[in-house]
Amino acid sequence: MTVFNNKKSLLVFLSVLAWLILFGVGLSKHEFWRDEMRALSIAISAPTFADLPFYLKNEGHPILWYAVLKLAYNGFNATWVLPLVSFVFSFGIVLMVMFRSPLPLGIKLLLIFGVYCLYEYGINARNYGIGAFFMLLYADSFSRSPNKIVLAFFWLSLAALTNIYATMMVGLIGVYTFLEFKSTNGFTTALKLSSMLLFAAIGFSFYTIIPDANSLVASKKVIDFVSIKELWVIGYGFDDYLNYRMHFSAYVLSLVLVGGLLVFLPNLKVVLFIIFALLMMVFFSLCIKGNLSHHQGIYFYTVVVFAWLQYDTIQATLARKNMLSLLVLIGVVINVFILGVQVLKGYDKYSDDIASYRSESKRFGIWCQQNLSDSAVLIAEPDFTIEGVMYYHYRPYFIPRENRWGTFVHFTKANQAYLNLETLMFKAKQLSPSKEKVFVVFDKKIQVLDTIYSYSYGKKFEVSKSASKAFYEQYQLIDSFNQNQHNEENYYIYRKNKVVH
Repeated sequence: MTVFNNKKSLLVFLSVLAWLILFGVGLSKHEFWRDEMRALSIAISAPTFADLPFYLKNEGHPILWYAVLKLAYNGFNATWVLPLVSFVFSFGIVLMVMFRSPLPLGIKLLLIFGVYCLYEYGINARNYGIGAFFMLLYADSFSRSPNKIVLAFFWLSLAALTNIYATMMVGLIGVYTFLEFKSTNGFTTALKLSSMLLFAAIGFSFYTIIPDANSLVASKKVIDFVSIKELWVIGYGFDDYLNYRMHFSAYVLSLVLVGGLLVFLPNLKVVLFIIFALLMMVFFSLCIKGNLSHHQGIYFYTVVVFAWLQYDTIQATLARKNMLSLLVLIGVVINVFILGVQVLKGYDKYSDDIASYRSESKRFGIWCQQNLSDSAVLIAEPDFTIEGVMYYHYRPYFIPRENRWGTFVHFTKANQAYLNLETLMFKAKQLSPSKEKVFVVFDKKIQVLDTIYSYSYGKKFEVSKSASKAFYEQYQLIDSFNQNQHNEENYYIYRKNKVVH
């Protein structure tokens, strides 16, 4: 018997192969930017695994992604472990979907070629794919062996330690799992122990995530009555969920999101849990920090998890051909529409990543490899723009707003909100009076005029006409990388060309 004993298995193999090729091509063109490399820099900088929770304070993320990166870096001592680890978990999602899930082949293909599996949670190396992977491991475990509650809760516990959105969704899935198991098996010792494990994981996750008064991470800190009223307009938490070359209103998004839940009507308990998931996402977006596309993907995978668990029930309902089955069918159609939009969004982001510079970190990083000696002093303003460059040329640079050397900045009040050119020049002179060893990197060309530049996280950089004249007396622009239009990661490199007495 051949390996491909039917056309379906051959199609599955070719689909996985196509995914691997697309991933490889996309990765080869991808520029690692600050949010990706920042996590690895933090993992490298922490002296031990036990120090990671302290290094993650005010980062807004749990520990697991950083611990995996630290383990990988300790083994290979190279920054390429970042895409390697991301690939492992994204490809794990592909394998889980294609070979373990009960979903129809067409749905599987839409899942693996959508924006999340291929791009946001794969090529874009961040701590969301790992969460989705463990959520799918839970779905596989609990659907196949519902009595192995410890294993199911173990996968959920790992997922809870990956990002705040997974922590919230896993809490709901955990309650659902608890009730399902208890209704069949009673309140067993295994259920008690596994529930304690999940509770501890969620607690530790929130302990690591919750910021203190010095944080610059959370963008919204006041919960007001207006925000609470708006919770019922679910679309406010999913602004980027369906927006493909057009903008849907929050009310249309709400209609689509709720309409998609029709597929779960055979089990009203599931509908209730997913509605809670929607409300939690909206609350977070309105009251704490806005949900971006990669955040919304964790809700997306929450729906996938419940579809996996309820697949037999959904199939049986569709076979009855009554009013309930018609409503479920409408829900199926809406979810296929959502999946289709995610594929189109994935195509846009993937092709844009290949065709244009989403960050200049790669080109500038290669420049650093070729032009910077070990004794060279590198100073960046705004300081966080250079974090992605560390993937290509890992070396400490001077962070003037914090008066320290490092490979990542602190998103706290320790990173001063205000800086001016005079102060930066003074600090540069203190670091190295030697000729041609100081390089100052800005995200734009310094103009000879009075101006104040504004950056993310409330940062201001003031340039006076007199200071800019003095700057050009000491420094010359020697190169620039400025073709990126997506964020602040463009680079203008100035070298100190003489000593001023």
